[in-house]
Amino acid sequence: MFELLPGNHDALLSNNSGRLARTAFRQALGIAGGDSALPNKLADVAHGIWAQHGHEFDTFNSALPQRSRFVPGDVVVIELVAALPSAVAEMLECSENDPRVRFLHELDNVLPQDGKGLTAWLKFSVARLAEPERSKVLSALKKALVQCLSNARRQARQHGEMTSALSALFKAVEQFVGSAGLKAAGQIAKLQPVVGSELSAVHGRAMTIAQSQLRGDQETFLFVSGHTHYPMHEPLPVAGDRVITYLNSGTWRRVYRCVDLESGARRFSTYVEESMLVVHRREGNHPPAYGFRRQVRGV
Repeated sequence: MFELLPGNHDALLSNNSGRLARTAFRQALGIAGGDSALPNKLADVAHGIWAQHGHEFDTFNSALPQRSRFVPGDVVVIELVAALPSAVAEMLECSENDPRVRFLHELDNVLPQDGKGLTAWLKFSVARLAEPERSKVLSALKKALVQCLSNARRQARQHGEMTSALSALFKAVEQFVGSAGLKAAGQIAKLQPVVGSELSAVHGRAMTIAQSQLRGDQETFLFVSGHTHYPMHEPLPVAGDRVITYLNSGTWRRVYRCVDLESGARRFSTYVEESMLVVHRREGNHPPAYGFRRQVRGV
């Protein structure tokens, strides 16, 4: 069985604009379905799997119920993360690939993925520049952030609503813009991203799946998703003595994780994160055997 489950960056592929693309990739992979809509979940009883992309459990990167076309995370990606390198390069009158602004292309790889983590990366990266360039890049960066932040706010107000997470991110960026020099203010980095809300949402969906199977044998043993920046393995009690294990494969990427040092300074631990899940076909009514392999390579 093979199918593509669309994620939070696959809107064009999922709607009418992607009709021909859906047909092409299904033909290339020998999948039936033509240009029909892509499924948002996959139930594979033979392997005991329920699979979803995972963005559905991330309120920052899924559409708001009252505004089905507005995704808060898209505003950040488009108006800040993607636009910032170009805006800074334009102010410095240089290429986006100039070594001085290369760190801006790594914003999407920073943990934690929130305003505090991202501003920590900006301060850390600018502080590492050669002294003659530091003030020029910092000045251009702050001016570009004001411009990008204004565009992001306008898009949020025009097409959606200002969620608490989006508001907090904008506030952190504003504090960075208004700060004097590169002095860090307060505890702005965490060792790990917040996962409580994600796990709660997944657990609720797993409970619903388990309830539908109470009258017979358990068919779903593994709840598989991706989307987040790091892997997870979490057994979830669902009904009676039944358990569904949540397996998040994370994202294959370079990671910059912010760490607070005892001295009060901040550094970033850099590594490449890769993981792979292999699930074997079930035998009878037994749970499936599986291997969840995570590889971290320091770079």
